[in-house]
Amino acid sequence: MCVTSGAQSAVIYVLFMDNREQIDEERYDIWMQRSLDLGATWLPAPVKVNHGDASNVWAPDLYCNETGVFVVWEDDRDGELQNHQVYFNASTDQGETFLEDDVLLEDDPEGDTMSLGPKIDGYGTSLFVTWYDNTNNAYDILVNKSSNGGGEWDNKPTRIDSDIQGTAYSARPQLAVGNSGNDVWVTWEDSRDGKADIYLATAPTAAPPSSRTSASTRATPTARTTPSSPRSAPRATTSTSCGTTRATARAATST
Repeated sequence: MCVTSGAQSAVIYVLFMDNREQIDEERYDIWMQRSLDLGATWLPAPVKVNHGDASNVWAPDLYCNETGVFVVWEDDRDGELQNHQVYFNASTDQGETFLEDDVLLEDDPEGDTMSLGPKIDGYGTSLFVTWYDNTNNAYDILVNKSSNGGGEWDNKPTRIDSDIQGTAYSARPQLAVGNSGNDVWVTWEDSRDGKADIYLATAPTAAPPSSRTSASTRATPTARTTPSSPRSAPRATTSTSCGTTRATARAATST
């Protein structure tokens, strides 16, 4: 769940997985419900977020603010290995419509590697997504970013952990973005010293224009419409929350 700021004008978004369109195949999709009046009324029906009709999805996460609501998840639509990839979609009309096509956030269109645990956070139109990926055999921590609400993303995500790539297991990242959008922190589990420790690093917040890819080249940003008349409040369903907080310092240790 994600709630925008403002006691009287707050928008509540609830994200969940449901197999209502894929009951026979036991395949789940990502759905969203939204309330504009603190939960008193909701959309007449939840809105489907993802559009990979033949794919499986896992681990959705969301971030919201006054500019929109933004969702990431794991998806196995690419290639024949059924590896998970990180995808993104967004709504700028308070969850009533989403981009017609989902946006791949990594440079692996054939699904040759496994990407897990995406988390998203942001400030204004600055968005940041982190996940862990086994491109280098052992898992590393990656971050991709957009400065215009998901319209453009880096062509290639940035690796955050600074040990020798592919030599240690780095996983389960969380991230937090400062109030200016210029400060981004990532924490994760890391086994470079033997047992698992917790590391913290700052993530890059800017990139030259040559390294950016427009979302229109990855996905067609044409929204589909859904009914918007309110109905009485439904019972809350399961949801995910926004993520919370280059490896230069070990933040804590565990045994």
